[in-house]
Amino acid sequence: MWWSDRSSIPVISRNGDRILGRLPLYLSFLMIVLMSSVLVGFITYLLQVDKVTAQQRQAQLSRVNQRLGELQGTINDFNRRGDLNAIHREIARLSADPTLKLLLVVDQHDRVHFSSVIDYRNRQSADIVEVDLRGLLGKWADGFGGVNFDAASGLLVGNFPLDGIGEAGVPFRTGQAQLIGIFDISGPVQAALFDQQRYIIQQVMIYVVVLVLAFLLLYGNIRSRFNRIMQTARAFVAGDYGTRIALDGNDEFASIARTFDQMAKEIQAQHSNLNQLAHFDPLTQLPNRSHFLEQLERRIAAGVEQPFSVLFIDLDRFKVVNDSLGHHVGDEMLQVIAHRIKGGIKDTDTIARFGGDEFLILVEGTERQANVIALLGRLLRHIAEPMMLDGHPVTTTASIGVARFPSDGQTAQLLIQRADIAMYQAKARGKNAYHFYQQETDALAPDRLRLEHHLRQCIENGDVLPYFQPIYDVRQRRLLGLEALAHMPDGQGGVLPPDELIPIIEETGMMNSFGRVMLHRTIADYQQWGERYDLQQMPYLALNLSCSQLDQPDFLEQVDALLQDTGVDPHKLEFEITESTIIRNVDQKLELLRAIRERGIRIAIDDFGTGYSSLSYLKKLPIDTLKIDRSFVRDINMDADDNAIIETIIAMAAKLGLGVVAEGVETREQLAFLRAHHCEVIQGYYFKRPAPLEDLWSDEASLLKELAVET
Repeated sequence: MWWSDRSSIPVISRNGDRILGRLPLYLSFLMIVLMSSVLVGFITYLLQVDKVTAQQRQAQLSRVNQRLGELQGTINDFNRRGDLNAIHREIARLSADPTLKLLLVVDQHDRVHFSSVIDYRNRQSADIVEVDLRGLLGKWADGFGGVNFDAASGLLVGNFPLDGIGEAGVPFRTGQAQLIGIFDISGPVQAALFDQQRYIIQQVMIYVVVLVLAFLLLYGNIRSRFNRIMQTARAFVAGDYGTRIALDGNDEFASIARTFDQMAKEIQAQHSNLNQLAHFDPLTQLPNRSHFLEQLERRIAAGVEQPFSVLFIDLDRFKVVNDSLGHHVGDEMLQVIAHRIKGGIKDTDTIARFGGDEFLILVEGTERQANVIALLGRLLRHIAEPMMLDGHPVTTTASIGVARFPSDGQTAQLLIQRADIAMYQAKARGKNAYHFYQQETDALAPDRLRLEHHLRQCIENGDVLPYFQPIYDVRQRRLLGLEALAHMPDGQGGVLPPDELIPIIEETGMMNSFGRVMLHRTIADYQQWGERYDLQQMPYLALNLSCSQLDQPDFLEQVDALLQDTGVDPHKLEFEITESTIIRNVDQKLELLRAIRERGIRIAIDDFGTGYSSLSYLKKLPIDTLKIDRSFVRDINMDADDNAIIETIIAMAAKLGLGVVAEGVETREQLAFLRAHHCEVIQGYYFKRPAPLEDLWSDEASLLKELAVET
């Protein structure tokens, strides 16, 4: 039954008009007791009615029987002494009984000689009464004297043989006349029964009233506790997660209240955590993008006339730190930078992490541009301060774009977009700088989107342009190798060089797909070039690999597929990997590099000297060549430290049995210095700029002419 399902008892409906969806168990029990009491009272009433009816009938029968007994005695006395008046007196007394309906003296011819109703005298008794007197009299024809009750008619009939009574007072012979008394006790019985019913009903009503009052009191308490639960639930649904019911007691409502309060406490904690996650960056604990947008939109909607500015900050070379030292160091760096930026602004300003290495600041009170410039200079200085991360000294800079309200935009999205555009302008100016948004730079944003779309289509279509730069052995005067450098058409008749192309490819997440297409296209051009000019000895082909390519779990499978598809000799290939890429997860990279070497492919460390690795790694790594970074070569004979670094790298490589390639050689002085220190493998603009293979040399003889350099 419905009250036995305790699991469905604590029902809280959103509709306040529904008092209780299901009653608690004890309320259901009270209703059962109430209904049982009414049923028991009704059964008791019926039993009392039967009992009282029987008692009243017996009392009336006894009284009538007494009267008839007295009459019988008078009749017997009359039969002895002939006192007719005495009989008449007894008959008169009997006629006064309220239960007597009719009293008759009937002769043997069924004629009435005496009747309590005068109009009935001298008439046939059958015409007077509605009962079959002869049938009734026949039951007692044997002279039985007394009184009997007929259940079918509800009448009492007395049958008394009389002697000496005849017509006109002449007595009959014995048995010739009968005295018939017809009694009806239903009236007195009903009256007594009514009194008893009234008494019982009064008792039941008192009992019911008491139960109803108890029920109302209990219901009022339940209603009050239920309303308290409902009000708290509504407040909770409305977002007041701190509300509590706090009911005392051990009943079910108190149990529900305690369960609800515990649930509300947990939900409040979860909501607080979710609110923290939804509005704050878990790494830096700064507001996130969505929270900043809310604050910015609220600030714009306030309509305050005082202007403000939005600063878009992007860290320079953050990816280098992240790739070389690992993500954990990059995360630590972001935490330090966030703390520095927050310490450089006022409490009234709002700072947020926009994503990655980007931050946003809402700066109040910027009606004077000089104040903004002072703030920008202070932020750039704070960010550029050296820091020690995981035992490594690290320095970074930032590029900042500024958009002002309301002159540069009157919506949150527009202000952020234009601050972002200004930030890219700051990067274009050499980084570690700031730039205020100017309307003429707004056209750069659509161009950037168009360029990204164009590059994505080129990659999908395999439309890449590998350029090649020769690598010379100046001692033997021969072409030793070719380094493939990524170029792509810009969609407007020009070509994007690597320093412009690679950052866009990395930012848009297209590096892996670009790398696969670039490798296949480069090897295809390389093989076609060798077949076309029938070179006696093919130079090796140096291919640059990115960190994301090496991190792919199926990279070795891609290499195997590349070798199989192109049929290139793996001993003619060299993979150039930056120093920062190798030392990131060295143990994992060590296994990968060994697997590459097992396939016959050479390995070179590119941009050597610019990373943060320990030189002890060199003796573990299966590498063939060190490529001195162009930044050291550029300052030869200008910076004594750079000279010392180059000399150290050359000497160390010789001790370890590694080859050395100097990149970025552009002057005769640089070449002379390198040769003087026994670096014979050279690459740079001094000999050739990168170009498609078709634009380089047509045969080996022309190659030798190009190598006619001063030694």
